[in-house]
Amino acid sequence: FQDEHYKDVQLQEELYKDVQLQDEHYKDVQLQDEHYKDVQLQDEHYKDVQLQDEYYKDVQLQDEYYKDVQLQEEHYKDMQLQEELYKEVQLQEKHYKDVQRQEKHYKDMQLQEEHYKDVQLQEEHYKDMQFQEEHYKDVQLQEEL
Repeated sequence: FQDEHYKDVQLQEELYKDVQLQDEHYKDVQLQDEHYKDVQLQDEHYKDVQLQDEYYKDVQLQDEYYKDVQLQEEHYKDMQLQEELYKEVQLQEKHYKDVQRQEKHYKDMQLQEEHYKDVQLQEEHYKDMQFQEEHYKDVQLQEEL
């Protein structure tokens, strides 16, 4: 009987050890499961970080594109201003040429006027000379008479 009891006790001890081993194995499996979940969370976090990084790069690209567009707009405005200035300069040059033509015309008119006065003076002088010549002839005729 004692021998059977001893075997029973041994069996119970072995069962107890098996239960403990199973319990430890269960705890190990739970730990592995938790570790696996942690790894999955870390993986998701890493993917989130990668997405955020890509988003940040996209935002930077958009910012650079926006700056490029602004620079192009400024360049376009500068070009428009230059074109307006060029047109203004052309108008001023045209005005300057017109003024020069008007001045030349005015000088020509003055010269013509002076010439006209000279011609009139010559005509008057010629008439005076004719008158004097006629007067001289008259005087001669009277003397002869």
